[in-house]
Amino acid sequence: MAIYHCKLKVINRRAGPGIVASAAYRAGERIRDEKSGKTHDYKRRIGIVYTEIIPPRTAPDWVFDRAKLWNTVESTEKRKDAQLAREIMVALPKELNSRQRIKLVRGYIFQQFTKKGMIADFAIHAPSKEGDERNYHAHILLTMRSIISAGFGKKVREWNAKSNIYQWRQAWENHTNQALEQAGLDCRVDCRSHASKGLEREPRLHLGYQAMAIERKGEQSERGNENRAIEVRNEMRAKLRSEQTRASDEWLHPYHDAANQPQAISQINDIDCSESDIADTHRDKSLDTIQQDEPSLQSFLDRLKDQIFLLEDRKEALERIAKTFEARKIALNHQIENALDEKTQDRLRLQEKLECASFTESYNKIWASFFEEEDPRKYVNEIAASEHRARKAGREYQQCVSEWNRRAVRDSYYSPTGPESADKVNEIQATEKKRWSDFAVKVEKNGWSLSRIEKESRILQERLDRELESSFGLEASLSHGRSMGR
Repeated sequence: MAIYHCKLKVINRRAGPGIVASAAYRAGERIRDEKSGKTHDYKRRIGIVYTEIIPPRTAPDWVFDRAKLWNTVESTEKRKDAQLAREIMVALPKELNSRQRIKLVRGYIFQQFTKKGMIADFAIHAPSKEGDERNYHAHILLTMRSIISAGFGKKVREWNAKSNIYQWRQAWENHTNQALEQAGLDCRVDCRSHASKGLEREPRLHLGYQAMAIERKGEQSERGNENRAIEVRNEMRAKLRSEQTRASDEWLHPYHDAANQPQAISQINDIDCSESDIADTHRDKSLDTIQQDEPSLQSFLDRLKDQIFLLEDRKEALERIAKTFEARKIALNHQIENALDEKTQDRLRLQEKLECASFTESYNKIWASFFEEEDPRKYVNEIAASEHRARKAGREYQQCVSEWNRRAVRDSYYSPTGPESADKVNEIQATEKKRWSDFAVKVEKNGWSLSRIEKESRILQERLDRELESSFGLEASLSHGRSMGR
């Protein structure tokens, strides 16, 4: 027997995972939400029978891209509580085959939605292995704005009219019955409620996927228990109605003759009077019961009020706690800012220490790692080693300067006497002093390493020795000076 089900709802930004995630879940695809940066991957989901996007005839080609379509819908809406799309979920007859179900959904979408300018993205799902084998259904996602070449236009308020709900439900009934008739089936569906049909059956509640998952595990859910209670009540109503019908037929059977009709009317009147007396008796008993239960109800009401007051107190306490946490958060932010300022000062101090030996490269690596890692203690040894290398470079630099001073004094002893020689010695000493000063400036400016400093200082020393040798011919003394310099 075919089942009628047609449920409409609006997907908004305030509640639910969002339209991009909803479209990816229903179509079983992998779509990236460009606004949030999240990727929703449902490619492994089973039970997706068929998916398709049906736009109006005037729509541009990019609407056939599901990811671009719903990301454009998401980016078009600016309000935090914006209505993103409309969803219609319909039950498909189990009696139809897959091709007939697809044709049924296509015809319904084209006649009711795409002709009016909506874009429809629908997916047909098959029943799960643990669920009801009749549960073939379709999810239809509909846009709420008019479509233009560059994107979406204004929202069409006429699509939100309440009269459309009954029209779309009635149209699904007509399309389903037409499909069943074309398939040569006798079963039909009806969109009316039990009350509209004149049935005394109580409608069941929709379980939903959460309650359905609980029921599949063999456990009982709240809605499942309520549906079971509804079934019991419906069975009792049907049984009582059949008993009443049978008893009425048996009781009225002897009075079908015209001669017995006055007697039947008299007995019916007596029954009416007795029923009235019984009703009065039940009313009096009910009033007595209410009066007896009034103290207990009053005490229950008082306890309920106490619980309300207690909840209000807890609410105030939670608000105070929230304010306290906010104050703590602000204080922690200040502490973090101060800690960052201290780290910056430490960085500047360390930079000053390392500038004398020009370890800029190692310094940047150490501090880049210092700010990236959680525990900076692992870099203490590296910093100490860098400081040691800086001190060593400073000592070697001082040794070079001292050696230059000693060499200048020594060379004065080996130089020939006379005013001209003394002037030449002074001139050479001044030249060497100037070159060593320029060398120190170049070291500080270029940030040479220790090996580079040693190499350049050795080259400069040899050049000065050659100049001094060419000036005075002091080859033996300079060779002795080179060995002392090394």
